[in-house]
Amino acid sequence: CTALDDSTVLLGEGALDPEVFRGVARVIPVPAAEAYAANVVAFGDDVLVAAGFPGVEAQVRASGKRPLVVPVDEIRK
Repeated sequence: CTALDDSTVLLGEGALDPEVFRGVARVIPVPAAEAYAANVVAFGDDVLVAAGFPGVEAQVRASGKRPLVVPVDEIRK
């Protein structure tokens, strides 16, 4: 899971109970199939997102942030 800003968290399914963030942050759920991509790097309105996870890219964009897709093929090996 990663904080996108002071009030929004990108949360991979099964990583933590979303209730932990109740009243503290808005949770953007990431399905298990894309949970790897719930680990992002956010700075301002820009968010580094792993390539190959269009759902997470769309969720980041829908949150008002700008996803910057980064190839991570070699890192995942």
